[in-house]
Amino acid sequence: MRLSGLITVLVCLVAAGCGTSAPTTEQVHADWVAKVNAAIKDPARAQRVAEQGGKLIDEEQSMVAALKAAADQLAELNTDYTATNTQFMAAYGDYESKRKAAQTRFTNGVFALRKEISAEEWQEITK
Repeated sequence: MRLSGLITVLVCLVAAGCGTSAPTTEQVHADWVAKVNAAIKDPARAQRVAEQGGKLIDEEQSMVAALKAAADQLAELNTDYTATNTQFMAAYGDYESKRKAAQTRFTNGVFALRKEISAEEWQEITK
């Protein structure tokens, strides 16, 4: 299982239902738990995987929110004729440090999840 594969699955879970409205975080979590429970027969391990996946879903949504907040802040600075390069660089630096920390947490979560799940189980969850 690759990081890009997990990100794709999580994005697909988050985007499931597009065309009407985006699913809520609770719906994404429920879909993840249902898929995990169907694929992993050991209840204790299924619970661990479901919890780890839930943390990854939350982390991904947090990263999206941080990106939007940074884009909004930079857009606001862009409309301020008196904004300085220092202000832009400070805003970007703040965003970048938060993004790196979130990406590290996400990557660590993926590696923890990989320890709990087999390739066959992953195939079942992502189909």
